Amino acid sequence: MNNLGQILDFHQNNQNVVPLPKSLIDHVVRLNQVIQISPLIGKKRTMKLTRTQYCFKSSYEEKNENLGTTIYLKSLKEEQNKTLYFSLKTYIGSNGKHLQCYEIHSNESFRLNGQWVKSAILKLGDILDFALTRIEFKSACEGDADHFSNGLSASLIESNLPVLIEGETGTGKTFMAKSIHDKSGVPGRFVHLNLASFSPSLIESELFGHCRGAFTGAVKDKRGAFLEANAGTLFLDEIDSLPKSMQTKLLLFLDDGKIRSVGSSSSTQVKTRIIAASGSDLLTKIREGDMRHDFYHRLASGISIKMSPLRNNPKKIISIINIFSSQHSRAVCKEMVDRYLKLSWPGNIRELKGHLLKKHISKPNGLIRWDEYDDQLLLASQEDYFSTYLLNKNMNYRELKKSYASYILARCHNHYPTAAKILNISINTLKRIDQAAKIDDM
Repeated sequence: MNNLGQILDFHQNNQNVVPLPKSLIDHVVRLNQVIQISPLIGKKRTMKLTRTQYCFKSSYEEKNENLGTTIYLKSLKEEQNKTLYFSLKTYIGSNGKHLQCYEIHSNESFRLNGQWVKSAILKLGDILDFALTRIEFKSACEGDADHFSNGLSASLIESNLPVLIEGETGTGKTFMAKSIHDKSGVPGRFVHLNLASFSPSLIESELFGHCRGAFTGAVKDKRGAFLEANAGTLFLDEIDSLPKSMQTKLLLFLDDGKIRSVGSSSSTQVKTRIIAASGSDLLTKIREGDMRHDFYHRLASGISIKMSPLRNNPKKIISIINIFSSQHSRAVCKEMVDRYLKLSWPGNIRELKGHLLKKHISKPNGLIRWDEYDDQLLLASQEDYFSTYLLNKNMNYRELKKSYASYILARCHNHYPTAAKILNISINTLKRIDQAAKIDDM
């Protein structure tokens, strides 16, 4: 159910406590939620909702003061003096207990998720455009980025320390980098450069820029990514593909903050923060001779982040499915969710979201159930899991037994008699192994 389906009539002044729609219970904006405020001009900032009421006012004149619960947002002259009200309201949850969530309303229409409304229950993931400002209520399932960055001190986030993010494909490394950039409050741009998409001969020019005539084809000056991200953040994706010669040049920048364009005789001082990401183990790259030892440790000496794969985070799988169900107004079969928890998801968050979207588009109505797309996914995912995960991971006998039993059980569509027959064990024994595996995953 979308926000338009949750329009509220604030003019009736109904004091009765009413039930909250079940599809919204896990996704509403509550007390202590952190929101991101991004003005068209000026620094982004975050704010924790700690009060029961807020008043956002549009103002043509610059007003830096925020008086109690009144927050002023810059606007055009013809749009000044408009007001948005945030208020905490009590509802009845699915368990019969009271819960509180924020509602928003105004006397004039405002844009929420691209649509014009006058009132709504706020949900995680909503994007509100008001005056010249965007207010975002980040979804809890957009990756571990907000959870991790909220755990960092403001001084670390706002520092110029390099950041190294390691994790499998699809685990949310780009979202993590963008989250750190947004929370840092720097005025410069977020520039994303995938190093694997450039040939070794072009990487230096892409990073540092070049002067006209520096080489054949250099018909005009090029600024390069470092200058484009000056006073901001340069996100170097797939840092493991960077040639060792470029690692040396990047190491020099990390030491003195200076860059030199190809063909230039002078250096330029820039204030660009480096966030690097890798989908492979960089220590293995060092042992194989593909990465400089000092370059790795210079990156890792700042902020080092390890992104966990989706197969190790069943709560994240459930959260992503719940958010998808709410966003698309589709109920999801519990049996399908239980089976999804047993899949390896080698593409992680990106793969799960893409798979759910494909199922939704192919069958746009009714309960989302296990279907032929899941059968195809099961074969591909479990073959990859068994060959690249089980056999390459140092497991003891007990761990291997549980993992193999889970593998066979999933292949048999969770049918205990069939799986037990294949494994040549009793049904009760298989149930005990499966229960132990679920406890270990919690």
